[in-house]
Amino acid sequence: MLATQQRLCEARPAEEPLWHSITAVILVIMTEHPAAAAGHVQLKSISPATADLVHKATEQNLAQLRAWVIERGAADGRTDALLQLNVAIATIMTALGQWQPNQDLGQVLIDAKTNIRALECAFT
Repeated sequence: MLATQQRLCEARPAEEPLWHSITAVILVIMTEHPAAAAGHVQLKSISPATADLVHKATEQNLAQLRAWVIERGAADGRTDALLQLNVAIATIMTALGQWQPNQDLGQVLIDAKTNIRALECAFT
């Protein structure tokens, strides 16, 4: 997934607003790897130990994304860039937090897109 994320980040146009770039990358990853998102939620619910393992596995992806966002958002400032990333992640985690294993994973993507659109005006 790191290679996919790196490829997606590098493909974003330099003139594109950072919020659009961040959310586009995250949404494509969710679309291409829906089982990973579902597994993330399910593993976290099993026990504190598995939640810790999931967190460690996810941290590498987040570190790569964070470094790209800081570099890409340098003109807007580090704080603004990280704020946009954190809010984008929160929109995804909110959608995932609502998901139930008996539901279609497509609903998570719909909810994530709805959340992103609701916050878009704050960053564009």
